[in-house]
Amino acid sequence: MIKSCKLCKTGYSTDEKKRKYCSLKCAYADRRGKVKSRCENCGKMFIARRCRLAKGFDKYCGQACMAQAMVTSIEKQCEYCGEPFSVPPSRMDFSRFCSDKCRDTARRTRVERHCEICGKLMFAELGKLAKGWDRFCSRRCQNIGNSGENCYNWKGGITPENAAIRASREYKEWRNAVLVRDSCTCQDCGSTENSHAHHIFPFFDFPEHRFELWNGVTLCKPCHLKTHFGVKTNMETA
Repeated sequence: MIKSCKLCKTGYSTDEKKRKYCSLKCAYADRRGKVKSRCENCGKMFIARRCRLAKGFDKYCGQACMAQAMVTSIEKQCEYCGEPFSVPPSRMDFSRFCSDKCRDTARRTRVERHCEICGKLMFAELGKLAKGWDRFCSRRCQNIGNSGENCYNWKGGITPENAAIRASREYKEWRNAVLVRDSCTCQDCGSTENSHAHHIFPFFDFPEHRFELWNGVTLCKPCHLKTHFGVKTNMETA
């Protein structure tokens, strides 16, 4: 009986009906997820893993063929000194400088540029500019430039209004002012642990009074929960 090998498609003669491979080598290779591939350098057939072929690996039958293929170099121009230099195809997208000296010097070289937010003149390193850094003159400008639609995590403004307001700088300043005024002491029980800033007039019912200092009072966490759950305390709340 003439059959075709399941892996290499080679014809072979056998009397076994259940036999699928021409040899044990093909049987083991197929069970381990390996297939026959052709070397891109010498054209020789060799066994390679399917998962590595899918990732672009195992292109050559051995180290010698891989070394011969890498001899072919591509000319590039150094981004710092402008001198031409050769790189292997595998480093074509990564090599930017002809030497370590040019690379280190270029990264430390400072150039003039303007802040993207306020337009102030500043100095930035070339190495950081290549990575998209040093775009702002201060942390304040950086926070403005990376907020809203400019933020890498922007999802179209789906953050609820409550979370957006409570995460704002104005809300944090109001909260800190209330805690400092009351010395972080609960105005109901006198505790100084787990201090919260509570709105006397509810946050959503009175948006015009959200950031008024007189509308805030310091409560500890248990008293704050009791206030929101409707349990009476020693202080009048609305």
